[in-house]
Amino acid sequence: MAAVIVFTAKARNTGTKLKNVDRLVFYKYAEKGDIPFKNVAELREKIVQYSKLVFICACGIAVRTIAPFVKNKKEDLCALFGNPR
Repeated sequence: MAAVIVFTAKARNTGTKLKNVDRLVFYKYAEKGDIPFKNVAELREKIVQYSKLVFICACGIAVRTIAPFVKNKKEDLCALFGNPR
């Protein structure tokens, strides 16, 4: 299962173009059908169920979010980072 993670309204709009993924959206910008989160700790609890992650945000935010889960390149989940522009 795949998820797109976004922190802004602009990134959310970009994320809606991806099909067959769950959309995890910062609660201020969440709309119907989105899975809202309020902070990174809550987001970390939610992303453990996904095997593929697409972050549409600053790379630093994404890296800090997944850092506790990183073990090595043979075991780690797939993560894709993109700029919302």
